[in-house]
Amino acid sequence: MKTKLFLLSLVLCVLSAQAQNFSIKGRITDASQEAIIAANVSLWATDSTLVTGVTSDAQGKFVLNKIKAGNYRLAVTFIGYQSEVILLKLNNNLDLGDVQLKEDAVSLGEVTVSASNVLQRVDRQIILPTESQLKRSFGAYDLLNNLGIARLQVDNFTNSMSVSGGGAVQTRINGIKVTDKEIAAIRAKDVLRVEFIEDPGKQYGDDELGAVVNIILRRRETGGVVNFQLSDSPHTLWGENFLSAKFNYKNSEWGIDYFNKNGKYHSRLESHETFYLGDRTIDRIKEGIEDESPALSFINNLNLTYNLTKADKYVFNAIFRNNLSNAPYQNELNKMWAVGSTESIYSYVNNHTSSYSPALDLYFQHTLPHQQSIQMNVTGTLIHTKNNRKYKEYKDENAPLADIQTLVDGDKRSVIGEAIYEKSFKDVKLSGGARHYQMRTENEYKGSNPTTSKMDQSQTSAFLEVQGKVKDFSYAGSVGMTRAWFKESDEDHAYYTFTPTVRLSYNLKKAGFLRYRFNISPAIPSLGSLTDVEQAIDTIQIVRGNPLLKTYQQFTNSLSYSYSKKQFNANLSVRHQYYDNPIMESIFVEDGKLILKDENQRSFQSLNAELMIGTNGATLFGLKDVLTLYASGGYTRSWSEGLEYSHTYDEFYYSVMAQLQYKGFSLMGQFRKVQNNFFGETIRKNENQTAFMAMYAKQNFQAGIGVLFPFTNNYKVGKERISEVAPFRSETFVKETGQMFILRVGYTFEFGRKHKAGNKGLNNSDTDSGIINMQR
Repeated sequence: MKTKLFLLSLVLCVLSAQAQNFSIKGRITDASQEAIIAANVSLWATDSTLVTGVTSDAQGKFVLNKIKAGNYRLAVTFIGYQSEVILLKLNNNLDLGDVQLKEDAVSLGEVTVSASNVLQRVDRQIILPTESQLKRSFGAYDLLNNLGIARLQVDNFTNSMSVSGGGAVQTRINGIKVTDKEIAAIRAKDVLRVEFIEDPGKQYGDDELGAVVNIILRRRETGGVVNFQLSDSPHTLWGENFLSAKFNYKNSEWGIDYFNKNGKYHSRLESHETFYLGDRTIDRIKEGIEDESPALSFINNLNLTYNLTKADKYVFNAIFRNNLSNAPYQNELNKMWAVGSTESIYSYVNNHTSSYSPALDLYFQHTLPHQQSIQMNVTGTLIHTKNNRKYKEYKDENAPLADIQTLVDGDKRSVIGEAIYEKSFKDVKLSGGARHYQMRTENEYKGSNPTTSKMDQSQTSAFLEVQGKVKDFSYAGSVGMTRAWFKESDEDHAYYTFTPTVRLSYNLKKAGFLRYRFNISPAIPSLGSLTDVEQAIDTIQIVRGNPLLKTYQQFTNSLSYSYSKKQFNANLSVRHQYYDNPIMESIFVEDGKLILKDENQRSFQSLNAELMIGTNGATLFGLKDVLTLYASGGYTRSWSEGLEYSHTYDEFYYSVMAQLQYKGFSLMGQFRKVQNNFFGETIRKNENQTAFMAMYAKQNFQAGIGVLFPFTNNYKVGKERISEVAPFRSETFVKETGQMFILRVGYTFEFGRKHKAGNKGLNNSDTDSGIINMQR
C-alpha cells in the first residue's frame, strides 16, 4: 500500500511540474556591457517550432513568460552582431543574466548589400555604421557626413551641425548632453550606433529643438584617454582647438575638457535704407569702410566632469561648466549720404561684449525593479554680461553730430529642475515627468538712457506619454501642460499652454518606412524682449522692450518616407508649421522716431518639402567602397501675417556632398545653397558654402588641409527688411573668410581605458542672458 501511495505521489509531482509555467529573463549587452536595445529574442522548441519572442527594452532586458517545462533553443539576433544561440533545459524560473553579443564586422558589411543599416523607430532613426563607413571616417563629423542622415546638415570644417527647417541640434554622447565641439574628439571606430531624433519631445528639455543626435560609443572600464584636435588657418587668426582628458578608476570617471575658438577679421557693411517718418522721408545709402582695427573674438570653455556608475543600479553625473567669451572689437565704419545728394557724413559703431557663465549640472538615474527607472536633473547657472556700445555720427570726428553710448551690466541667475519616471511592459512603455525653470535678472543700463531692469520668470511643465507597437505599426502619444510666468516691477503675467504630441510609424518592410508626427509646443518670450526699457540704435531708430508679450503655440505636422536598398538611400519629408500669435517685429513711427518692438502678431506658417538621395560606399573604376555621394534639395513657402503687414516668401535650396576614399586618404568636396531665414518682416540671407578638404588618417592620427569658399574672395551675408515703414537691404563682407585655408591635426592617446560610464537621459542648460537685443 505504501509503495502504491509513493508511486502515485511521484506521478502527481511530475505532472504538476509539467503543467507549471516558468519564465526566462536576461539582459542583452555588447562586449563593453552596453545595453543593446531592440534585439530580437526568440524561443524555439526542439522541432524548430517558434514558441514565443520579444525584443529587448531600453535597458537591454527581456522576459519570456508562461513557458512550459522542457528543452528549448533561445536565439538572440541584432544587426551588426553575431547571433547567439543558447540550449536550455527548463524546469524552473531561469535568469540568464547578461547575454553578450559579439560584433560581426563581416555581417555588418553585408548589411549594406542585402538590407538597410537604418533601424526605424516611432520616435527616432537608429543608424548602425557599416564597416566601410567606419573605415572611411576618422572622427565623428566625418562619420556623420558619410552616413547621409536626411535633414541633418553636417559641417566637418567647423565641427557643427544644423537641421533644415530650423531649430537647434542637441548633441549627446551615450545619452549625456555635450557641446558640438566635444563630438569632434570622438574617433569613428569607437561608434556603435547613431540615434537621430527629429522634433524631440519634452524629455530633451527644449521645446525649440530641431533634432537630437545621440552617439553611442564603446566604453571601457580602466585607464584613461587624452585627445586633441587643432584646426587653424595659416594666414589669419582663426582657429577651433579642443583638448580632452579622462581617467577611470573602478566605477568612477574624472574628466576635463577645454575648447578654444579665436577669430580676427575685417568686415564692412553696405546698405540702402529708407525711413517714412510721417512728415519726412529719409532715403540714404551707407558705404562700408574697413576699420583699421580688426574685429576680435575669443571663446574659452572649461568643463570638469565626474561620473559614478553602478551597472543596472544607478548613474550619478556632475559637470561644472565655465564659459568665457570676449569680443573687444566689433566695429563698423560707414560713409552715408541721402540719395541724390553729394553731401555725406560718417557713422561709427564700436561694440565690446564679454561674458562669464559658470554652471553646475547634477544628474542622477536609479533603476528600479520591474523595468522601472527614475531620472533627476538639477542645473544652476550664473550669467554675467557686459556690453558696451558706442554710436557716433560726424563730419569732423572731433565734433560729433551725435554721440550715443549704451553700457549694460547684466546678471542672471537660474535653476532648472526635472524628473522623469519610466515603466516598461511587454508591448507598452509609460513615462511621465515634470520640469521647472526659475530665473531672475538684474540688468543695469547706463549711458545715454540710464535705467535698471529687474525681472523674474518661471516655466513649469508636466507630461505623460505612452509608446507601443502592434506588428509593423508603432505609436506614441503624450499630453502635457506648460505654465509660463513673468514679473517686472508691478507687471505680473501667467500663461498656460496645452502640449499634446502624436507620433505614428508604419514599417513597409521592403518598400520603406513611413513616419508621421504632430505636436503643439509653447514658445516663451525671452527676457531680453520682455524688459521694460528702450535704447537708441542711432539718431533715427529706437529698440523698445515689451513686458506685455505672451507665450504662443507652435503647431507642427510632419510626414516622412524613407527607403534604403543596398548602397542607395532616399528620404522625402513634408513639414507644415503654424505659429498662433507669434512674437515678431513691429515697426512704427512715434514722435518722428522709428520704434522697433517685438509684439504678438497674427500668425506665421511655413510649408517645406525636401528630398535627399545618395549612395554610400559605391564602386568607382573597379575600386570598391571609394565613393560617397549625397544630394538634397528643398522648397519652402512662408506666410507672415502681422498686425499691420502681410508677406509671403518662397525659396529653393540644395546641397551636394562627394567624398573619395582610398586606404587612409580621402578627398571631400561640398556645396550648399544655404536656406535663408525669414520671420516677421526680415529675411536673413546666407552665403552659399563651398569647401574642399584632403585628409590622411591612420589609427589614432589625422592630418589634413582644406579651403573654405575657394571661389569667393569676399565672404558676405545679407539682410533685407520688407517693411512699408522702413525697408532696407544690407550686406556684410568679411574679407578673411573667403579662400581661407585650414590646417587640421588630431591625435588620441589611450592607456588601458575600459570604463563604462552610465547614460544620462536628462540635461538642461541656460544661455539666455536676458539683455535687450540691439542687433536689429
